[in-house]
Amino acid sequence: MSTDVEAPVSKAGRNLPAALAVGLSLGGSILGTVFSPYRWTFVILLLIATLIGTWEIERALRTLGANTPALPVYVGGAAMIVLAYREGPTQLFLGLALTVVAMVVWRVADPAEGVLRDLTAGVFTAAYVPFPMGFAALPPGPSAGARVL
Repeated sequence: MSTDVEAPVSKAGRNLPAALAVGLSLGGSILGTVFSPYRWTFVILLLIATLIGTWEIERALRTLGANTPALPVYVGGAAMIVLAYREGPTQLFLGLALTVVAMVVWRVADPAEGVLRDLTAGVFTAAYVPFPMGFAALPPGPSAGARVL
């Protein structure tokens, strides 16, 4: 008689205790940095999330045949977060515009095949992940109350 007992797996096919642990640790990280007296810790968390999200979108677009100009997207995405935190929403938009210009310059150096597809994928990636994350990095305005960081 065998004593091997398999761990039950949910109908969704994932390990529920591990999923709960990951969710709680991510939620704790976010709450810990939001309520930290040092706002830059939240900005670092945003930078990490932006790089991971950009990598995920870039990988998904690569399966569709698009070759996203990766370096300008990563560098420009990080710059957008920092510009939003340090300078405000106008500089966030400037960061997006400069990222697009850098992608065009970067991609034009390569062969012409698929330029429009690759640039479209790059602009989509920059506008879909780091640009909205930049709004979370914006400093609170005067209406934020007594605790303005």
